[in-house]
Parts: sequence; C-alpha cells; structure tokens
Amino acid sequence: MKKVKFIQQLSETGCGIAAICMILNFYGCKICVADLNQKFNIARDGISVKDLMKVSNEYGLNSKAIKLKDKKNLMQIQGLFPCICIKDNNHYIVLERIKNNYVFYLDPEIGRKSLKIEEFIELFTGVILSFTPNDSFRKVKQKKYTLKILKLGLFDKKIASFIVMVSIMIQLMTLFTPWFTKYIIDDVIGKDFNENRWILFVYPLVFVLAYGLFSFVRYVMIAFLEKKYIASLKQSIVQKIFKLPLTFFDVRPVGEIISRINNIDALQQIITNIITSVFIDFVTIIIVLIAMFKSSKNLTFLIFAIGLLLCGVIYIFLRVVDKKNMDTIVNREKTQSYLMQLFSNVSVMKTIGSNQRITEKWHKYYDNQILSEYNREKILGFYQSFMISYRLLPTLIILFYGSVLISDKIMTIGEMMAFISLTNLFLNPLATIIQNIFDFQYSSKLIDRLTEIILEDEEIVDNGDDITVIDSIEFKNVRFSYTGNNEESVIDGISFKLKKGERLSLVGKTGCGKTTIIKLLLSLYHKYDGEILINNKDIKQYNLDSYRKLFGVVLQNQMFFNDTIRNNVDILNSHTDEEVLSALKIASFEEDVKKMPFNIYTHIGDNGYNLSGGQRQRLAIARVLLQKPKLIILDEGTNQLDAITEEKIMENLRDRKITLITITHRLPTIISSDQILFLDNGKIVDRGKHNDILNRNAIYKGLFNKQ
Repeated sequence: MKKVKFIQQLSETGCGIAAICMILNFYGCKICVADLNQKFNIARDGISVKDLMKVSNEYGLNSKAIKLKDKKNLMQIQGLFPCICIKDNNHYIVLERIKNNYVFYLDPEIGRKSLKIEEFIELFTGVILSFTPNDSFRKVKQKKYTLKILKLGLFDKKIASFIVMVSIMIQLMTLFTPWFTKYIIDDVIGKDFNENRWILFVYPLVFVLAYGLFSFVRYVMIAFLEKKYIASLKQSIVQKIFKLPLTFFDVRPVGEIISRINNIDALQQIITNIITSVFIDFVTIIIVLIAMFKSSKNLTFLIFAIGLLLCGVIYIFLRVVDKKNMDTIVNREKTQSYLMQLFSNVSVMKTIGSNQRITEKWHKYYDNQILSEYNREKILGFYQSFMISYRLLPTLIILFYGSVLISDKIMTIGEMMAFISLTNLFLNPLATIIQNIFDFQYSSKLIDRLTEIILEDEEIVDNGDDITVIDSIEFKNVRFSYTGNNEESVIDGISFKLKKGERLSLVGKTGCGKTTIIKLLLSLYHKYDGEILINNKDIKQYNLDSYRKLFGVVLQNQMFFNDTIRNNVDILNSHTDEEVLSALKIASFEEDVKKMPFNIYTHIGDNGYNLSGGQRQRLAIARVLLQKPKLIILDEGTNQLDAITEEKIMENLRDRKITLITITHRLPTIISSDQILFLDNGKIVDRGKHNDILNRNAIYKGLFNKQ
C-alpha cells in the first residue's frame, strides 16, 4: 500500500480537518487544509465525527463510523487502512498500517509516529472512521497558492531588471578569470615576460575595481528591493488579517498569528535571491558548458556527470529536509505563542506561585523547538560537508586526466588551469541554484502557513445601507452554534426587543450565552438562524462599518496601550484635552487622574499595568464615552468597581439617556434596568424587572442571595 502524505494541522483544533485532508489526498483528491477550512467554515471547537463524515461525502468518499467492542482487536481493521481514529479522547489521527506488533500512524500535529500495539491501545478510544471512494469521487489536482501570495507584495520590476543587468556584467567578468589564467601561463610566463609585465598589474587592478563596484551596486539594489518588497507583502498580509471575521481568531492563538507574520521576514533574502540569481546562474552554466566543451569534450562529460550526481544527492536531501523544515516552523510557532501567553499573565503566575511549573512547560516547547532546529541543522551540516568534499573531486579529476592530456600534447598547462576555473564557474552556480531550491522549499513552508489567511473570506463591512441612529433592536427566535450544528446551540430561540434609551441586563451563569448575544448584536458572527432586526430592518442589510460605529463596547478583558491616559482614551488623537477630561468625569475617573503625577499625561504601563482593576474599567468606559456612541455595551464592565462608584456612573449614563446593555450580576446595575433577561443553557428562562423575577424564580433569587 502506498504511503499517506503527511499534512500538518494549521490550528489548535485543526487535527480533524487535517486528518480528512490526508485521506482525500491519499485517494487522489489533492486538496489543502486551507481549502477545506475556507469551504466548510470549521468552527472554533474543531470538527465532530458527524461533520467529518459530511466533508468526506461531499468529495465522494463513503464513510463509516465503527466502534470496536474490544480495543484489543485492532487487527480486525487491517483492510480499512488508511482510516481516522480518535486518540486521547480529543485528537484525530490517521492510521496507516499495523505491522510487526507496531501501529504506524500520522499525527496531524507532530508527523509520522509508531507505537507498540499495547501502548497504542492505552491511548485509543475505539472509534474508527473508514473511507471508500464511490462513483461520484473525482481526483483533483492540487492548487498552488505560492504565486498568489507573493503577488501581494509590490515587486519593483525596474529595479529587478537593473539588478539582472548588473548581475550579467558580474558574471561576464568572472569569465575573464579563466581566459586571463590561460594567457598568463601560456603567453606570458617563459616568453616575453619583461615586455608584457604591465599586463600583470593593470588588468587585475581594473578587474578588481570594476568587479567590486558592480558587486557593491548589486548588493545595495538587492537590499532596497528586499526591504521594499517584504514591507509591502507584510503590510498586505496584516491588512488582510484585520479584515477577517472573528471566527478566524476564535481558533488561532494570537502568538501563532504573530509568528506567521514574523516569518515573512525570513522570505526577503530567499525571494530576491531566487528571482535575481536563478536566471543568471542558469545562463552562466550554459555559457560555461559551451566553453568547457570547446576546450575538452571528455573532461566536460566527466564534469557534467559529476553535476548530475550532485543533483541526485540533493534530491535525496530535499526530501529529508522537507519534514525538518515543517517541524522547525511549527515548534517555533508553538514556543512563541506560549511565551506570549506567559508574558500576558505574569501577575497571575506570581500570585499563584506557579512560575516554575509553567516555565517548565515553556522549556518543553522550547526544547522541542531546539531539537527540531538541531535536527534540521544536522541535515544541512551534512549537506555542507558533502559539498566541501565534493568540490575537491572535480579538481582532482581534472589534474589527473589533464596531466595525461598535457603529456599527449592535446592540452596545455594554461588550458588545464583555465578548465579548472571554468569547472568552478560551472559547479558554483549549479550549487547556488540547488541552494536556492533548498531555500525555496523552506520558504514554501512559510508561505503555506499564510495560505489560510489569504483564502479566508474577508468580512464585508462597506456594503449595505448607512445607519446613524438605533431606535430599536429585536431578536427573533435566534439560534447560534460555534460548531455550525443547531443540535449544539450556544443560544437557542432568543427573542427580545429593546427601544432607544432603555436599559437591558443579561443575567445568568457562566457559559449561558450572554456574551454570544452581544457578539451577534455587533454582527461579529454572520451565520445564525432567526432574525436580528435594527430599526425593523435586517442587520445584514446595513453597512457594518457605519453600524458598529454607533456602539461603545467595554469588554471583560479590555486592551490598553503602554502610553498616557490621554492617548488611551483618545486613541485616534482627534479630541481636545477638555473633551477627554469630560469623558473621564462621566466615567467617575477624573478625580483619580488629577492626583496622578502628570494628570492625563501619566503613563499607565503595559496594558494598563500601573492602574488598579477598577481604574482600568473606568478608563475603558471613558474611552467609549468620548466617541459619543448611541448604545453602550458593558460586558462585566463594572464588576471591579465599588457599589457607590458604579451607581454614580450609571446615574451619569442615565442622565444622558444612552441606550445601555449590560452583562452583569451587580445589583446596582440590574435594579436600574428596564428589562432583565435571565438565561440558562442558551435560553431565556425568565424576563422582566428585578423584583418581579426575584419573587417568582428561585434560581434567580439564589444568584443574588449569594452576593
């Protein structure tokens, strides 16, 4: 049976889609993970067995789920390979074969693995998905997205053409060396040495000065081209990321996304070298081969055979190093992502006294990264050592065979030395081209990590009607699921109305769907059942850009910059100091700011580290108020405030008749609400005023009796 091609998962929960992608590729449907993610909109919690079967059926594969009654009877699935199974209760892998008491499988996260049957049984859940092509199955050629991604950068063709011209000049100058060597040995030494002595000084001096000048110009222009191209490419990628919907970020850690952006920098030298040198090197090889052939046919055939041997060895190296490249990239992303999480939660780590245990986990990630990099460097080191030894071979062959030709009066000493120079001019560009293949293979892996970003559909924000005011909000029997399956709905049958100037509080235990309702109201998720009406018009008919500007949102985990209070309130720097102070006053934060060393120009530290939790929340509220929103949303936005301060802020908002939606369990906010929705398991189980619900609902009453 042929081998299953390994395909890496692209996100924390992407093992399932990577596994089915391996199965499809095995049968000849050459599709990539990014294509499947884009087509089936894989949810943040991963993909279920049921949905995996739907994906396979979509491409013409019959699927069958099997639950082994006895996990020890693994041998009974011998005829079902390759198949998907679940390991460790939550991770999909692809079983390839069972042989000699070993199970061979592909783990989408780490690659090919093997375990003894006894060890595998301990991790195996007993669930197997088998696949067979049906009549509708069609083989599909793999789509290449490399050029599509590279075209996102602005490549200056004029500068590139200039670099190519200069490179041609440099290459032509290198052809001067063999000719000059032959001339010196055959026509100068031992003949009219005194008469031609000036040649030995003038020619090399002119050559070195010209070669140095052209090389410097080429170097500067390549550096300029690299920086310009990579800057534009990175800018395009970042802009694309900011246009993606929230669902993209739900399944990818921030550190992983940043790592992929940083990987773009590694492309700069690779891309420009390939574009500006491959053509030149190829032309040089052709010209040099012609010159070598004219000098000695037999020696040329020998050197050409050595070149073919080099290509064969390199092909083997490429296959080995391919997996090492991917291991290195993935482990580096994991390490950086986890390190970012640590730095973002330093205070938590210190308070729970878990520094050592948590850093040990980082050490594990980092050790894996170092090991993968070391393994890759070993392969490359072996290649470099081979190349050093390999370069000695042609010279030795030419010296040996050339001496025979010289003794037979077929070749002169000068011609032999010139041929050695030509051989270097042949093998060096060939080695450079091969090195570029190495580099391009590595860069293609980096580009693959960007593919799903490019294929992801952008959020459409500038279509539809503009909106300047929110007079009413209505949810009509709204259902939503992060998995796309209504059987696992996060909110189910939500209906309510809210008029301009009213206050609505969403109350319920953690995970009951409160924040999801807010995200749907902000149109951060677009696939749901039911209707969301704004001013009696479907929310999908509005221009999202103008719609979202009407909202002011204070989330549980608000972001702050390592800057002044003023610049954190007025992020766009479009308001006066007086307007900033007014917003701070409404947020009941003005008095605190006046006591600070530099008033509103006091720095607050990284993510507001120098402020207390309550101060950060008031700063966030002030930021929202400065924009004069039509509706304010507080998602636990006052939970770190004392009751007096919270009441004062609510009173200030009430005086300004701002529509307010809050997610809270704080009595001052709830009591002042015009309407309360009490949620449980994604459904509204009660609604009304606080005292009314308190008197008739024991569960609701229990929430507040514990306060």
